[in-house]
Parts: sequence; structure tokens; C-alpha cells
Amino acid sequence: MNFKLAAITVLGLISKSHALSSYEVRWNQLELELQSEGKDLKNVETESLAADPQFQYFNQPLDHFNANDKNQWKQRYYTVEDFYKPGGPVFFENGGEGEIRNSKAGVERMLGYELAKKYNGAYIVIEHRYYGTSLPTADYSIPNLKWLNVDQALEDSAYFIKNHQLQITKDSKWIAIGGSYPGNIAAWMRLKFPDLIYAAHSSSGPVLAKVDFWRYGFAVDYAISKIGNQACANGWNKAIAIFDKKAKDDAAQVQADFAYQYDLKYLATNLSWRWAALAQYGPSYFAATNKVKIDGTTLGYVDATCSGKYLKSFTNPSATEQELYADLIKLYKGRVTTPQPNGLADTLPLPDPITPATPVLSAKDMWTWQFCTEFGYLQAGSKTERTAYSSLILPDDIQQMYCQNYFGADVIKPQADAVNAKYKGLDVHNAIDNILFVNGEYDPWRWLSVVDGQDGVDKTKSKNEMILIPQSHHCDDLFTPSAFTNSVLVDAHKTILAYWDKLL
Repeated sequence: MNFKLAAITVLGLISKSHALSSYEVRWNQLELELQSEGKDLKNVETESLAADPQFQYFNQPLDHFNANDKNQWKQRYYTVEDFYKPGGPVFFENGGEGEIRNSKAGVERMLGYELAKKYNGAYIVIEHRYYGTSLPTADYSIPNLKWLNVDQALEDSAYFIKNHQLQITKDSKWIAIGGSYPGNIAAWMRLKFPDLIYAAHSSSGPVLAKVDFWRYGFAVDYAISKIGNQACANGWNKAIAIFDKKAKDDAAQVQADFAYQYDLKYLATNLSWRWAALAQYGPSYFAATNKVKIDGTTLGYVDATCSGKYLKSFTNPSATEQELYADLIKLYKGRVTTPQPNGLADTLPLPDPITPATPVLSAKDMWTWQFCTEFGYLQAGSKTERTAYSSLILPDDIQQMYCQNYFGADVIKPQADAVNAKYKGLDVHNAIDNILFVNGEYDPWRWLSVVDGQDGVDKTKSKNEMILIPQSHHCDDLFTPSAFTNSVLVDAHKTILAYWDKLL
């Protein structure tokens, strides 16, 4: 029997019933910070904005590539023009694979807002087609998804810039800004529409489409060794290797050991998920929600696995296979469900597959469609080397689990080569200038982004600037510093502002 997983996720954490984009993650991070001070987005005092920016709607063509199709739909957006002076820059952000949010306290923490205020500019955020309330068709049925792709999304942005009715003067420079998938959109807007987009800020943008993203597991290994310690990374990898071998030798026994009734490929994904989330977004973001209960004590995931106080086998080089396997079971069974700031249930690790195939699709499934049909980004284990990711999870398995089971066996495979041919892959940094590429050292997605010294990228020969922020994670730079921000990110923020000082 085929199943669909229900889960909260972010770019790169592959299955979902609610797509939590990097844009939304930054909002949740802010809410967690406020909660620690006994506040929330409704009662926190704001610096400049007197009210939430109002949502507005803009008529977009359904199909930008078919002049005979006159159908239109309403795209949601908001603007902040409080600081705008004629000729000032416009910082233009696409919300990407999730709905956009407009609380004034959250808006004031966005980098685009800060830049607009600093340079007497405007800040505009548009919602990506098929996400949030920006639905171009009557429903999310598979025949209607043919208009969901990055080509149409880029044209949406260009059409907005050309046809908006805002009080923006023609001499204003438009700067695309975004993180993660919207980081791609920002860079590709500069590439495709250099006459409209003066510059771009691409944060953690995986501009290289890749079906088998095998490096993800190795990047998680590295992050475990830094967020936790090297002994913990080694122990975790051994435990996953033991699980893999037992699953292949006697699947029924492993199902009984974990009290898990479904295909063990789903359980393998489940086991790898938390460390992937911690590597991608950092322990501070998940500190309030990423909990396990071990022997009656509720702990953060890193403490439980890497402190050597609780699940001791993970940090003990002499631990036996039996001890590692037992602690892995205890870790899985100790998962705790806690509330997320946005009211959704925290489902780290992933819940069991509970919904049959051919479900009624909704906005939460749209990013799954995009990685299944366009980009790939399939975080897979390795057939030959041990990593933090289970070797039960290979690209063909992911295709089956998350693409065919969602959309049917006849769904087309990711068109990564075509995307790279059209948008230049990593070579985008040589194809056009005025793009700032920013990445975090611990972020697995840096391996599909433009980073100096990586995969032949040479900053000294590039047309663009690149910043790799030490000890940081996915899209950290798009959230302006607060009292919770470490000194490394504060320094990186100054470097980013210095770049825009030169360009503007």
C-alpha cells in the first residue's frame, strides 16, 4: 500500500503536509525569541511601523507564455513605502514555498525592510503562485499544476515590476532579495531580467539543481561534529549503519523493535530528519520545539545525543552495536510533540505515514510538486559511504515515496539538467554581475550554492561578491540582528551592509 507523509518541513527536508518556507522559519524564529521574553507579535512594541502592512492583490496572467490565454488570477502582496523617496531603491522579495506574513513586528526584522529604511527605499513582498492564498486555478488538482514552475514565477515578478500601480518612480533601482528557493529566484531575476533588476541578494540559494543531492548527508555529518562533537557524529553514523544492516537483514524485527508498522524507508527518513533540521537551521531555532524525553527527563536533541549524559553510546567510541541500537530506539520512542509558534503541531521527527496515495492536494503539497518536477534536491544516503543519512534512502526510493505516491506513477522526473541549462547552475556568478551570494558554514545547501573555493568557484575571477558566514545556517543573514544574535552574525551583517553601501 502506498502512503503520503504528513509533516512540517522546510526546504530540503523532503516530505510535508505543511510547507514551512525559509521565509516562514524566520518569522517563527522571531516568535520564539519573543516568547522567551513573555511577548508575542501582537504585543511587542515596534520601532517604526504603526500598523501591519496591508495585504493587497495584483492581477497576474495565468500563463505568461501563451498570449492567447487571457485568464488571470490575484497574487497577494504587501508593501512598505514609509521611507521611500523618489528614486530610492526597491527591495523586492518573493516569499517562495510558503505563505507570506505581514505582522509589523516581523516585517521590521526582515533584511529587506532594514535596507529600505537605510536607503530611503521601498520593501515589497509578493506571494509565489500556488502558495498561501495566491492560487491561480480553481483547485490544486494535478492537471492544474502545469502552471506551477519557476519560469512562470519569474515572469510573475517581471510582470509585477512592469505593471504595478504603486507610487514608485521610474528611476528607482529594483533589487531582488530572497533566501533558499527565493534566493534562486533573486539571482535568476537578475540573470533573466537585467533591465528590470539592478542587483540581487541571494541567501542560501541552491542555484544548482541536482537530483541526487548526496552531499547533504555529509554536510549533516559536519554540522553534527560542530553543533555537538565529533564523537557524537561518529556514534550517530555507526548507529544509522547498524539500523540499515538490521533493516535489510530482518525488517520485521526492526519494525517490532521500534513499534513501527510501515515501510522502514519512512522510518529511516524519520531518524535522519532531526539532525538535518538542526544542521540546516541551527539548534537555537529548534530549541523550544525539538525535544525528546529520556528516562523521564525532557531534553533538547543535542543534549540527549551528544552530551554523553543520557544516550551515552553515541559519544562512546567503545560502545557495542547493541548499545547503539538500543539508544537509537530510545531516542526515536522519546520524541515529544510540542506546539510551534504558528499554532501548528511540531512533528519532528516525521510522523508515521497515515494518508493513502492520491490525496486531495493543497498549498502544503506544492513544494513537493516543484522538487519532483523541476529541481530534484533529493537528499539521499550513500550506497558506498556511511553518513548521517540512512542508506535505505536513495534517489529512486525518494522518487517513489514522495513523487509517485503523491502525484501518481506517471509524474515526470525532476528536470534538473534543463533548469541548469536555462539558469546556468553555479556558473550564474560568471553570467551576470551585481549579485551578492551569502551562505552559512553549517548549512547543507551551501553545496548547491555559489561559495568561493567550492566546486571551481573563484571569487577573484567572479563578477559577484560571495560571503560564507562561519558557524551559521540557512538564511541566517536575512534576519536582522537582535539581542539573541551571536557576534559572528553581527559582524557578517556589517559586511553585508557595507556591500550595499558600495552598490547604492
